[in-house]
Amino acid sequence: MIKIPRWLPHLLFGILVLLALFPVLIVKRPYKITPSTLKQGQFYILTTDYCKLLPLPAKFQIVYVGDLNHPTPERYSSNAKIGCHVENFQFQIPRTLPPGAYKVELLIDYPPFLRTFIYRSEWITVVENNEEGIDSKLDVIITILKSWDLDVDIEE
Repeated sequence: MIKIPRWLPHLLFGILVLLALFPVLIVKRPYKITPSTLKQGQFYILTTDYCKLLPLPAKFQIVYVGDLNHPTPERYSSNAKIGCHVENFQFQIPRTLPPGAYKVELLIDYPPFLRTFIYRSEWITVVENNEEGIDSKLDVIITILKSWDLDVDIEE
C-alpha cells in the first residue's frame, strides 16, 4: 500500500484555490517590438525572453490594446523550445487595425493548468498605409539585421 503524506492533500487544495482565485498572471517585463512605428499590414519582430519548462502545447492570442481592444484569431503553438531562451518571433500588424498607439498583449494559455499568462509590449505606433503590395519579408530581414548592431550599412 502506498503511503500518502498528510500534507499532500492540503498542498494540492492550496494550489487549486490559488489557480481559481488568480487564473491570470500578468508578466511585468515588457517585450520589445522592432520597429516601434509600423504601417498597417507590416511585419514586425517581437523579442521574447522566456522559460518553458514542460513540452506542453500553448494556445496563444495577440491583442492590440489602445482606445479599444483589437484581438486576433487564436492560434496554437508548440514550437517554443524547452528551457530559457531569447527569441525573435515574427507577426504582422492587421491591415484593418486603425492608426494609433497600442500595446501588444500576448495571451498564452496552458489548458491543463487553467492559467493564462499576459505579456505586454512597449508602446508602438500604427500609421496608415497607402501603398500597394506593402512590406515583404525583406523588411523583416532588414529589421533583424539592424537589431544585431553590426558594423554594416544596409541600404533600403
